[in-house]
Amino acid sequence: MEPRIRSANPPLTTVLAYQKLGKENTFYSYGFIVAAATAGVLFVIYLMAGFNPFVGVPLVLALLVAAFLGFGQNRTARELDVIPPIVPLYAYNTNFMVKFADHSLADITVHFQIPRDKGIHTSDYRGCDQTQEFIEQLNRVTENILTPFCLRCPTLPDESVVQEHLHKELVTFQNENFVSVLKVNVPIILPIQPPPQPKTVYV
Repeated sequence: MEPRIRSANPPLTTVLAYQKLGKENTFYSYGFIVAAATAGVLFVIYLMAGFNPFVGVPLVLALLVAAFLGFGQNRTARELDVIPPIVPLYAYNTNFMVKFADHSLADITVHFQIPRDKGIHTSDYRGCDQTQEFIEQLNRVTENILTPFCLRCPTLPDESVVQEHLHKELVTFQNENFVSVLKVNVPIILPIQPPPQPKTVYV
């Protein structure tokens, strides 16, 4: 299966990290119960044996293990209280004029959703608008993908076909620009100019 743009929000990497943290918390929780129960049994034996040092050493070790596991349980529990962060998104539309193999023209509306930190207007050390640069770059890449694809289409394609193609072809852009979430939808393709009619030849 060909890779597609990562549009899940929160990102899959965040969800996987959250699941891993949940497994760690379970391990620490059960480990703490076992270590605490073992320390309790050893403490009773230690008292019954008249404070025998041979029992005291395992008791101390059990208490240390229980303290370590309890610390791990509390730490992971605090981190699990934090809900996996949803990436705030910035949405905008861009229209692309394209030509098809039958020489017809159409206007393709593409709806983009990018992380808000890419969509908030900030300037770099050169005073350049980083947001505008990123959006213009995304638009140029999208146009370069759409142009040859549409020229290969014999007729006006369905919106879902164009959308699926963009989902596959924009993967490289997403990876190279470290975009955690990228949503791309094609809501409408509006025909503008029909294919030219064949000329009638009179003999």
